[in-house]
Amino acid sequence: MSYMNEAFYYEQKKIINHFHGNDDTLDLIVLPGISRTGTSVLFQCLYSTPKFLPRVPIVLLGNPSTEHNLWRIANWTVSKYFGIESLVPGSNNDDGMAGILIGEPKSKPLDEDIRQEMEDFIGMLKWQCPKVIKEPMCMYALQSWIDNYKCFKNAKYIWTRRDSLSQAKSFVRMKLSIEGTPYRGILTVKSAEKIGILHDRILSKIMPQVNHIEVWLPDLLNDTDNTFNRISEFVGARVNRDAFDIGKVYGKT
Repeated sequence: MSYMNEAFYYEQKKIINHFHGNDDTLDLIVLPGISRTGTSVLFQCLYSTPKFLPRVPIVLLGNPSTEHNLWRIANWTVSKYFGIESLVPGSNNDDGMAGILIGEPKSKPLDEDIRQEMEDFIGMLKWQCPKVIKEPMCMYALQSWIDNYKCFKNAKYIWTRRDSLSQAKSFVRMKLSIEGTPYRGILTVKSAEKIGILHDRILSKIMPQVNHIEVWLPDLLNDTDNTFNRISEFVGARVNRDAFDIGKVYGKT
């Protein structure tokens, strides 16, 4: 829990205890795409669309800020429970961005502590009512959310994708440019591509179970009008494109 104030975390848990229970009324759009596939800019567009504003402001992390803080904590906890490890041994995170998780998840039933962690986040969702959530290391926990909560089973998923080599090159440039990064000397293009393929493969098994569309980064960049029209039709609202600046899309760098 090094990336957030512990007192704040427990204060939030007091609040969400009042919101446990049926999650049928939650209406979510989930962006599960791996890092450097266009999820950040797409999140910013959706989040700035009036229909998709949360009822209560939420704490967002990342660079830019796009990841729901408490969903990150829950995803990290569930992933660790299934035996997933950090790329850097002994590292829990790199501040501001999700730490890189790797491995094949072990198959085992959820224990009481993990279920409580997930229940706490669902309680937070019921209080804050965010419409859009995104986190680039959610793939190891996503199946558990879908299996146990209707709001995730019934959510609309926008799965952003990109060819593995260009994603890996962009991923390495990003990770090695963050001040104080633990990845210099560890993350290479070859290793990043292997990780990206693994993460994409996990999502490839999950996405057919839910209502989703695929959005490829080249289409977002080069066929922008048609791609946003397709996204708007899928989510049922005209998505605000003011936040979309091709010059700032990570895929261009």
